[in-house]
Amino acid sequence: MRAYMRGHVAALVVQHDRYRHGGNIHRILVQLPRYFMRTALDIVRNGKPHRGRVLLEEIRGWLGGVLFLFNPIWRSRRAVPTLAPPPDQES
Repeated sequence: MRAYMRGHVAALVVQHDRYRHGGNIHRILVQLPRYFMRTALDIVRNGKPHRGRVLLEEIRGWLGGVLFLFNPIWRSRRAVPTLAPPPDQES
């Protein structure tokens, strides 16, 4: 779950960098933390300790992805390939 969530957040960052769609960042910084809170409340209310371990791994993966979001070196143009053709092939 940790690797899945880290990859999910990193993919949202790359999509934002390529297409400038603000919904990707909103998902990372608003929707996912809400999901974590709702899940934590459900765990406490309904006594699901096994689900708590999974949630902890999801949060750890999310944090790893957020580090990618806020690290400009990792997000440089060299790290994020574009879909544009090479300059000599543009029409």
